[in-house]
Amino acid sequence: MTFGKDKWDKAYEQVLKEGFSDKFKKGLMGAGLAAGLYTGSGHAIDTTQTSNQPTHQTTKQSDSKVTDSIRKYFPPNEIKMIEAAIKRNPLEHPDVRYIVYAIRKSENGGAGKEFGIMNDKAYNFDKQAGWCVATVNKNYIRWKNQTEEPDFIQFLQKRYAPLKAENDPTNLNVHWLKNVHQWLEKLKP
Repeated sequence: MTFGKDKWDKAYEQVLKEGFSDKFKKGLMGAGLAAGLYTGSGHAIDTTQTSNQPTHQTTKQSDSKVTDSIRKYFPPNEIKMIEAAIKRNPLEHPDVRYIVYAIRKSENGGAGKEFGIMNDKAYNFDKQAGWCVATVNKNYIRWKNQTEEPDFIQFLQKRYAPLKAENDPTNLNVHWLKNVHQWLEKLKP
């Protein structure tokens, strides 16, 4: 079975749009193609990368929003994937970046639950980061259009980590608001 140029181009477009998923990389590995992916222009892209975004060093130099405090608490690979998710989901407010990083530290979930997203479609760090950024952005818009809750993080908790949620049998969400606020203090310039 051949994998024609049109399929390569389609796969490449999907990779540029969504980044490399673990499932996609495993498929390439199984096909013996992990060394590179034909782009249609004669170039290969490295399938060992989880995203087509620039390396940490480039991000560090070109994006002043990635502060020293973020670099202090996050490994370069996480910064790279979070920034890629932010690039795919443009921020509604500059502080959303710090809230996303604070949520990552507050949730501190293992593989496939790094940002506390409880959905099977968010099965890796990249997907978790994307869902987190999108969720925070959407709720920021909702918060701006309401008048009942003055604190955005408290407003967000009711949707992101609600108290007495079915998926929180040990009631850990009770600590979410305090933890996110503490991490924001450490991360925001």
